[in-house]
Amino acid sequence: QASESLAEAQELAHIGSWEWEIGSDRVTWSRELHRLFGVDRRSGSMTYARYLARIHPADRDTVRATLATALDERTPFEIVHRIVLDDGSERAVHGRGRVIVDAAGSPLRMVGTAQDVTERQRVEEVRNNILSAVAHELRTPLTSVVGFAITLRERPDGDAEERRQMTD
Repeated sequence: QASESLAEAQELAHIGSWEWEIGSDRVTWSRELHRLFGVDRRSGSMTYARYLARIHPADRDTVRATLATALDERTPFEIVHRIVLDDGSERAVHGRGRVIVDAAGSPLRMVGTAQDVTERQRVEEVRNNILSAVAHELRTPLTSVVGFAITLRERPDGDAEERRQMTD
């Protein structure tokens, strides 16, 4: 029952979990992670190479380097990267993980999660585009207002009619 509750929670949050036994190169994915990556659970066992094949080619070296650094330094990692599904569509994934070591400090396995953040990134992109457009549209009128304000400040004894025209 606990396993089913965990699977349901992962499905609701779009977060999958994984474990990589480094020595045997055996990778275990949760049901949600299989769904997120578009991999049929019956398609054979996962390996690090099969995982990397799902990573967008432009992000693959960064992912590989991030995981290598985590292994070498025995440190947790966090990365956002794209994956490519069988239909060619892309998804953004936020991955986190950590290294499990033996008593001597040698890495045994890595464990972690991956969350689909595609929609969050799209919303952020729209928000940034709107902010950029608003900033651009306000820049020109604000430049004029600032210019007039500076002129008024620097010429306080100027012609009253000229000052009235600037403030109307």
